[in-house]
Amino acid sequence: RDGARILPAGVTALNELGLSDQVPVTSTFLTDGCARRIRIGSRTLEFKRGVPRNFIYRTDLAACLVQALKAIGKGQAGSVDLGRIAELIEKEPNKDSFFSDLRLAPVWMRRLLMPIIRKYRKKADSPVTQHPDEGAL
Repeated sequence: RDGARILPAGVTALNELGLSDQVPVTSTFLTDGCARRIRIGSRTLEFKRGVPRNFIYRTDLAACLVQALKAIGKGQAGSVDLGRIAELIEKEPNKDSFFSDLRLAPVWMRRLLMPIIRKYRKKADSPVTQHPDEGAL
């Protein structure tokens, strides 16, 4: 209606990506529109105002993955989580845009995903950019 963008946040992002079995009673989304809370039956949708940086990603997977990893927390993602993320990347139709998007993600997330990224970069034989702190991306 008003052209606002939304992005799943927190446990909602984890659930949408299949990184959690929890179904939140209140589904939380970031928006560049007005913050509001909407009740639909027994469910509640909460729209929180997000900063523009949350909406810079070209692929939905990158945007949602950044929010999900924030919810998990730095150093808290396990091998099961990384396996699921690898599956999601495998299914991503626009991998080049996804890898470009990851350059915009926090450094700790790029470092966490580096082994998965390298695997797909080798498959595609695409050029690799080098950052002194994090190796190839």
